Amino acid sequence: MTGSPAPGSTRACGRSCRAARQTVDLIAGVVGSPVTVDRDLQERSYGEAEGRPHAWLCERSRPLPGVGERLHHDEGLAGAETRWQLAQRAHRSMERLLSSDAQHQIVVTHSGTVTFLIAAWIGVPLVSAGRADFPVRAGSITWLRRDPDSHTHQVCRLDDLNHLDPA
Repeated sequence: MTGSPAPGSTRACGRSCRAARQTVDLIAGVVGSPVTVDRDLQERSYGEAEGRPHAWLCERSRPLPGVGERLHHDEGLAGAETRWQLAQRAHRSMERLLSSDAQHQIVVTHSGTVTFLIAAWIGVPLVSAGRADFPVRAGSITWLRRDPDSHTHQVCRLDDLNHLDPA
């Protein structure tokens, strides 16, 4: 976002976990926006792997197949959410974002959710999103834009870290 948006033209939303909520609250304070908590922006649940070391997860999970069904793939982790469930939530969230009257929207979410938000943004059908991957790093910004003339949905920047202090 460049310049100063008009008061009330920006909406900030994010997931409810503490770190994301602190980030969205800070951003909302800077841009003068209320905060909307959207539980559909939550990161994917890994069930029994929650809170365990990454090595534990790697030893037990079954990787995605190279061909065939990827969204409903059972990774072998009891209680884990499938990528299909995450994609459904991201699509619901994007539908709400698209129906908002806000001129600018700032979304704070987890990197895994970003892939399915972008897929929904560019119109990839939910059933076809299994091969999509838009990798982003923690703290990065991805800029999505709807062109007012052509009405196209653009991915202008992906995984931008230029706002972070290199020190």
